[in-house]
Amino acid sequence: MVMDAAGMLTALANGRLPRLVLRRLSYGAKVQLWADACSIGWAGDLRQLPPVDVRDIEHAITSREVLDRMRRMGIVPASMTQRIAVRHGWRDVLARDPAARPDPLVAIELGALWLLEDLVDGSGGYGNVRSRPAPTVEWANAAARTGRLAVVKWLHARMGDTAWSAETMDLAAGSGNLDLVVWMSRNRREEFTHQALESAARRGSVAVVRWLVDRQTPTDPGGAIVAAAGAGHMDVLALLHERFGSDAFARQAAWMFSSVRDLRVLKWLHSLGLIKPQANPPRAILERAALNGHLETARWVCATFGIAPDEIMFEMVCQEGHAAVAGWIVAEFGMAVDQGMFDRACEADNADMARLIMARHGIVVDAESARRAVSMDATRVIGVLVEHDGSLARTIIRMAVAGGNHDLVEWLCARYRRHFTQDALEVAVACNQTRIAELLLTAVTHVAWNAAAVQQMPRARQDGQMQRVLEAYLQRSGASP
Repeated sequence: MVMDAAGMLTALANGRLPRLVLRRLSYGAKVQLWADACSIGWAGDLRQLPPVDVRDIEHAITSREVLDRMRRMGIVPASMTQRIAVRHGWRDVLARDPAARPDPLVAIELGALWLLEDLVDGSGGYGNVRSRPAPTVEWANAAARTGRLAVVKWLHARMGDTAWSAETMDLAAGSGNLDLVVWMSRNRREEFTHQALESAARRGSVAVVRWLVDRQTPTDPGGAIVAAAGAGHMDVLALLHERFGSDAFARQAAWMFSSVRDLRVLKWLHSLGLIKPQANPPRAILERAALNGHLETARWVCATFGIAPDEIMFEMVCQEGHAAVAGWIVAEFGMAVDQGMFDRACEADNADMARLIMARHGIVVDAESARRAVSMDATRVIGVLVEHDGSLARTIIRMAVAGGNHDLVEWLCARYRRHFTQDALEVAVACNQTRIAELLLTAVTHVAWNAAAVQQMPRARQDGQMQRVLEAYLQRSGASP
């Protein structure tokens, strides 16, 4: 059963969420878990959550209480405290926290004109700011890069005749904010360069690209063509083709095809007759598509140009773990899989790749397969193995117990509880895995652990801690040790 973030937080608070579940979450799921915990003011220990880059969850920290807790736990550094305070306009946090020194560039990035005014005017009560900073060209570049028109106007008024730079103008074009571009062209002495058109094209801003082309026809639109093709911005490409024609595109063909990843762009370029086998080998396009996991693009290239992937390309696709592309190559071109590919699937915990390999003839799925998956904590592959052969569950449990892999055993308890039997405890005791024995006796409640059998378990290899765990269980069960 798939558990959502709220369910995970509840299970974690109740001590019922295996640590391995948290470790195996995708990074996006980890960020979502943190975001939910912050937004609801989760009362649990935030240090139990899987680590993420705090910059990815700053938007979810919306209360001073949550921020204070995270600061006390050492989760949020001073620099991030500043960003969060600026984002929400918490002047009091900035004023009372000497470590959260207000940074003008952060204020610009977040569009906090109020903070810039406070800093430059010396107001706001920020005792940790000893001098009034003066606006600089670096500030202007930051405002242009982030498309902050209000900040740019304010800087223009404050800085008087101070020269900015062509870079400032080009950064404004790259922000995609047409109002900002128009205002700067009317109010600043600096000029746009060819980099402005390239930046706007990479951003996908048709409006800015059209404005630049209409008013400042560049002598060389090549950079913009390559940038738009690589980013997959069809509207921009169509506009550039309309204004500059196929010859301009043909001159950039080699650069374009080294960056194109969007199938729509490839089809469109092909319709213009720009994919020429001599200059732009379709095999190179196929290899790039396959190694990036772009199945539909790989299909189209093969069908359109009558080519096929070779063994080297197939091996590289398998190494990258692109199961969908690998499966297509196997089904369409009869490529063979081998045991080594299964090992790599285990190493990457790639369930789709493992399922593909297991479906082919000649691949043996047995205890050795289970051993590989257990040795690599490959929980997704373990799921595929048990799905293929339910009897492997008990084998996997015994291996994890014998190996002392507490986190994996905890995960198996949650996922395959019904497969646990008396022999799991016997293995734990025989291998002197005390923590796992304690976990089994307390967490696997559906098994009526046989008190008599527990009493008879070999004591020779048990240390004092294991004996105490077993004796505590016997006392709870009403049997005398």
